[in-house]
Amino acid sequence: MIQNNASKFLSQFYYMNMTGISVDGRLLNIPSSAFEITPGGESGGTIIDSGTTLTSFVDEAFSVLAEAFSRTLDPLFKRAETGTSGLLCYQVPLSQRRAPVPPSVTLHFDNNLNLNLSAAHVLRNYGRDTNYDYYCMAFNNAGSIDSGGRNFIGNFQQQDFLVEYDIGNSRIGFAPYICNKGNSVDTTSFDITRWLSFQRVFWIAAVLFILIL
Repeated sequence: MIQNNASKFLSQFYYMNMTGISVDGRLLNIPSSAFEITPGGESGGTIIDSGTTLTSFVDEAFSVLAEAFSRTLDPLFKRAETGTSGLLCYQVPLSQRRAPVPPSVTLHFDNNLNLNLSAAHVLRNYGRDTNYDYYCMAFNNAGSIDSGGRNFIGNFQQQDFLVEYDIGNSRIGFAPYICNKGNSVDTTSFDITRWLSFQRVFWIAAVLFILIL
């Protein structure tokens, strides 16, 4: 984690030392300045924020990411106008019945931390009409650094990860975790939901037995 003491407001955020973005295994040509806090501290840098939905990148990074993303999907699907600026969207015929397969995206951070995002973290369904499903790249444009933009790692991309905030050592860690199944990729966890269901059935049976007696 990096501390930004430019103001009391900014000092409360958790900044991370982001170093790059890869698409389909290729490191994008994004200037390092796109991820750095400006000398005055008022813009730039990368904040991890559970209160922000979609991850957003400053224009210097977003434009390169969007171009790489479009190289995969432009030949397959027609772009869609959503009325929302900064979103790269596509219309997919309902007859296809499957979500398009986006390119893989990896976010790189200091100390060899690589956040490999699944397709669900990269492409988001924004709804449908009578003919099409509409899918958009799940990243926003945060504007240029000169205009005060900064990068945010939002909660949409934090899904299916356990995030550890080691405040004492100024570190943040990530572990893949299948949240809707109750266990992580690397560990076996106790299924509390099943245990509670069993306990509920046990006590209901016990009460009925007493009433019968």
